[in-house]
Amino acid sequence: ARHRCRSVVPSVNAEASRAPHAGHARRAWTRTAGASLRLAPMTRRVRVAVPAAIRTFSPMTGTGNMWAHVLDGLATRAQLDFTELGAPRRRLGRRPDVWLSDCGLGAIPVEQPLVVQVHEAGWDEADARATLDPEFLRVVLEGRMGDAVRAAAHIITPSASARHQVIEHWQVDPGRVHAVPHGVDPDLFDPDRPGGSDLVARAGGR
Repeated sequence: ARHRCRSVVPSVNAEASRAPHAGHARRAWTRTAGASLRLAPMTRRVRVAVPAAIRTFSPMTGTGNMWAHVLDGLATRAQLDFTELGAPRRRLGRRPDVWLSDCGLGAIPVEQPLVVQVHEAGWDEADARATLDPEFLRVVLEGRMGDAVRAAAHIITPSASARHQVIEHWQVDPGRVHAVPHGVDPDLFDPDRPGGSDLVARAGGR
């Protein structure tokens, strides 16, 4: 992918969806005759179902911009299936191996392992909570986001600090939470570009 992002794709078998590490794009958990789990090369592309609503997120927002880049990169490694939640289930065709969703959509009712992206959970401190609308805190942050976290087999956060917040706030098994930093577009952000350091310094950075 053009953007320097990594993608975390969980194990494709529901039996192994609670395994301590997410699988990689070319490997999957399989069960041996002795009923133990081992890693084996995949023989097909992972099929990832994504709620169609995610494609309606405006790219002018941070969430929409992030998802646009993630889906663009993931499409080169997996088969994406954009699905309307609540739509009648298709009887023909292969089912998805995993669902990838945004925590803002809550706990979506699916049978396959669910992976959700959570930006942060940094409202435990009294000063932070005081800036939030109580209804938004109850319905969206603690309600919808909390439901998504509890339903997920794996959770993706953009930083180590956000990963720690999620683990501590919702008491989540650390093996289910993965820090995957957001990538950057090297065509737009080039630390070696002439005049770049001066521009950053004038803006107060270093």
